Amino acid sequence: MESWIRFDKPYQRTNPQLEQALREELLKLGFTDQAVAEALKVALPLFNESKDVVSVRMKADITVPLEESQLKALNADLSAKLADYQKSVSDFISKIIVLLAIAHASR
Repeated sequence: MESWIRFDKPYQRTNPQLEQALREELLKLGFTDQAVAEALKVALPLFNESKDVVSVRMKADITVPLEESQLKALNADLSAKLADYQKSVSDFISKIIVLLAIAHASR
């Protein structure tokens, strides 16, 4: 018997959330509206690219017969671990992009 494990949708921030957070942080740091706009032109495409990087898809073939409850528990455990991984990678990439945006806005 083959069983398929379906994973929840990957963790992703929305573009409006990203843009608003970056805009607010740059303005708090004293950058002009023009500098913020320039930084956003650079940063937002990188955020979109980072979403592709962390959107890992996984397929697992289970050859050992599992009861429905075991399959659900395995699915939940793997989904949670994958979501944690995706969030940590996304957070790391976000930090890098913010640093690049600040550098770009400082020019």
